[in-house]
Amino acid sequence: MRVHRMDIPSHFSDGASADDSWVEELESALREMSCLEADEETPEAKLLAAERRVLVFDAVRRLAPEQRELVSRVFGLNRPAQSVRSVAEAWGAPKSRVDRMLARALMELRELAVNWERTSRHGS
Repeated sequence: MRVHRMDIPSHFSDGASADDSWVEELESALREMSCLEADEETPEAKLLAAERRVLVFDAVRRLAPEQRELVSRVFGLNRPAQSVRSVAEAWGAPKSRVDRMLARALMELRELAVNWERTSRHGS
């Protein structure tokens, strides 16, 4: 799977609140997949980052097709990243609707990640 560099400052263009640390965590994982994080990491940190990438890719694959397409476009999975505004224009939808769709997709990704983490802890 190819991941392209993201040149947009925020994927949540009309802003998630500062309380949404889970959005920051998810975006951090997606940035790691885009190789935008520092390369000077310990082997352990690289392993943990690789595990997180697998988790995020798996969670993205479990999204509904429209959500998966949106996340892939905004975060540059298998294509150059696009702004929420450009996705809205391409889909002929209001930007506010696409913002809400992205918020729901990110929330669902978080739920998938939390459930996976719970399952892996209890399975160990």
